[in-house]
Amino acid sequence: LPTHPDRQRHVDRDADHSSGRLGITVGKKVGNAVVRNRIKRWVRECYRRHHQDGVPAAIDLVVIARVGAGTSGFAATCTELRGHWTKLAARGFRR
Repeated sequence: LPTHPDRQRHVDRDADHSSGRLGITVGKKVGNAVVRNRIKRWVRECYRRHHQDGVPAAIDLVVIARVGAGTSGFAATCTELRGHWTKLAARGFRR
């Protein structure tokens, strides 16, 4: 499909950029604004606490919250994210 030039987005990164970035997407189907913001806070806090442990450096992570994420709680969310980060590290995305 052809894309409209105004809808294209290009992200340029420095070649020596050594730290990764975190993107969080929580759609309206997940819950109201309070629930969506709570999930984003959980993900950011888990990343802040544990990114040195297993998150590969210089990699961009995108977390997409699904329906039901708001009822899981911080501990369950963090455990699940750390599991995904461990899988990334096992695939060769290491520091």
